[in-house]
Amino acid sequence: MFAEFDSLSNLEELDMRGYRGLRKLKSLYLSNVKIRDGSKLLQSMGSLPSLNTLYLKHNNFTGTATTTTQGK
Repeated sequence: MFAEFDSLSNLEELDMRGYRGLRKLKSLYLSNVKIRDGSKLLQSMGSLPSLNTLYLKHNNFTGTATTTTQGK
């Protein structure tokens, strides 16, 4: 599974807004991936309606991020 990610070593931005292919994804673990701009990441979370767990340990976030949660 992770072999596909090796070809993305130069990826600088991943915008998932509007993407509907991961609608059943429940957990996303992004620890130690050196994410800096958390606001862009959080904006993309709307395309993951079943997400219950977002694990972001050991990233280097800067700035402020605002989130809004909506009940299902």
